[in-house]
Amino acid sequence: MPQMAPTLWLPLFAFLLALLFLTKTLLYFYMLTDHPSTQPTLSPISPTNWKW
Repeated sequence: MPQMAPTLWLPLFAFLLALLFLTKTLLYFYMLTDHPSTQPTLSPISPTNWKW
């Protein structure tokens, strides 16, 4: 096991964790604002209520 392995894996793990957190927050905000199924007052059957 090389000695430079912890210094190499730590920024990579932090980068992957930040990327996962960023994609989860972006998906959450996308589902919160743009997705029609998250709004229970609008009927998803009629095309006039869809947010395009």
